[in-house]
Amino acid sequence: MHDLLREMALKIIHPQFMVKAGMALEELLEEDEWRDDLLKVSLMNNNIREIPSSMSSPKCPMLTTLLLSNNNITTIPDAFFNHMRGLKILDLSNNYKLDRLPRSVSKLENLTTLLLENCKFLKEVPSLSNLRGLRKLNLYGTSIEELPQGLFMLTNLKYLWLGGSLSDIPDGLLRNLSKLQCLGVDGTIPLKGEEIGRLRKLESLDGRLSTLDDMSLFVKSERKFLNQYTIFVGSYSPRDYSLENETISNVVKSIVCCHIDICEVPNWLPSDAQGFYIKDCKDVRSLDDISGFQEATDLRHCTVDGCDGLEFVVSSRCLKPLQNLESLYLYNLKKLNAVVGVVEAIAKSAPLPAGTFSFLQKIEVVGCEKIKKLLPLRLLWYLQNLQTIKVRHCVQMEEIIWSEYEGEKALEKLTLPKLERVILQYLPALKSIYSCSTIVLICDSLKRIEIRGCQEIESVFWRGFNPLPTLEHLDLCYLMNLKSVFDEEILGLSARPTNLFSLKKIFVKWCPKLKKVFSSGWLLGYFQSLETIAVDSCAQMEEVISSSTYEEKEALEKITLPKLQRLELSRLPELKSIC
Repeated sequence: MHDLLREMALKIIHPQFMVKAGMALEELLEEDEWRDDLLKVSLMNNNIREIPSSMSSPKCPMLTTLLLSNNNITTIPDAFFNHMRGLKILDLSNNYKLDRLPRSVSKLENLTTLLLENCKFLKEVPSLSNLRGLRKLNLYGTSIEELPQGLFMLTNLKYLWLGGSLSDIPDGLLRNLSKLQCLGVDGTIPLKGEEIGRLRKLESLDGRLSTLDDMSLFVKSERKFLNQYTIFVGSYSPRDYSLENETISNVVKSIVCCHIDICEVPNWLPSDAQGFYIKDCKDVRSLDDISGFQEATDLRHCTVDGCDGLEFVVSSRCLKPLQNLESLYLYNLKKLNAVVGVVEAIAKSAPLPAGTFSFLQKIEVVGCEKIKKLLPLRLLWYLQNLQTIKVRHCVQMEEIIWSEYEGEKALEKLTLPKLERVILQYLPALKSIYSCSTIVLICDSLKRIEIRGCQEIESVFWRGFNPLPTLEHLDLCYLMNLKSVFDEEILGLSARPTNLFSLKKIFVKWCPKLKKVFSSGWLLGYFQSLETIAVDSCAQMEEVISSSTYEEKEALEKITLPKLQRLELSRLPELKSIC
């Protein structure tokens, strides 16, 4: 609803409400607008810069709610709240330049909610000792260096967020705030597991524990009451938090371990954890080395980054915790040679446990310099929910999907029914996505393939792997040995299309050995949905569409591309014709 209409509607509904939110106001209300019968005032999302020091305190004894968030307020006169003794909710959050609160805040004895989140320059908060009814206090994103006086006395607090430049939390403070239901503490401030464990009414926790011993103490306490938690263990940096936030921020219960040995302490991983992120933990060889990992059967998202000792994610004997896993991110793992240590089980034709990776939707592998092959064919039978495969900067990666029992089961089909995207970037040793000719791989939902910087790859498609019926976007770039894109022999196509493909866009750039995009003119009969063809910087490109024989020329005369909108050809020195 338009702001003006909303304001009018609220006045009609309740004349004691004043709402002027999002109206680009630069000044506070005039003194005569602060009526003594006002109950609620909202001036949020404006551009109010200051409250004049000459302004007397508004006489609003009935005012219960004052919302001033998302303005540019720099100062508030000390006496501003003197005549607002009935105020219960005060929201000053996101006033970045506000550096101090007025002393009159200390007189708001009926206040239940005080929100100061992201007041980045705020360093001074007056005593809160008189605010005995305060239930919600948010100081996250401020610059306070000391806790406000009287915080120990706020025994009715249920919600507390602390941040700023605090170095620690005084002993006994949290124990005194026994009614806390939600506790959030900036990662720079360490918490003690024993004190957290004593907060029996706690339902939500965001914070950092310094050591695994603290984490173990917390896990041993009765923590089943927690509905949500994000717990850092170890050292902390803003970069660590941003990575965690990017990958598992939507997880309800997550553990983040950074720069710490995680295999030494027993029983520290909560069994109900849904997100698990470990960064720069050098002692871990596989996740099943971690005490408690076997019991963490509710894991949904897992990220492993910079753990130099990791050789595989899990062994074949420890797949149970991954049965509910939805996403797996593997970054900068120098010794990683397999996603799952199941090679020995496959070689013996031993079946994997039922449900292995059955909920996995996304796998991303980046900067793992030792791994050569990503997904064994035997594992693919279980990946029925896989949607995205993304692999980047793995210098020895040769094959994405591989089979060690070639020829064992002729003409058998394997389906990845939900796979939508395959992104492969800067894999200099990559030779194929999938090359098992005896088992047909069906990906009937695949919409996008992007291959960049893979110098050894010669062909995009192979016998046994033809996702063209559903593919919509094909992006090929910096493929120095690419010789074939659409080849009728490899794809097993005939001159009479029996079905049409969905491809809409094809981009080909810096493929110096590629001489043609379509090996035969009649192939275009399959591509009636094409909207864009772009070819750039292919030094040996002679024809976009081959039409060397009389039959091909005749076929081209009968073919139309009804949806083609863009044809871009640039820096093709050997190009003789389009078709």
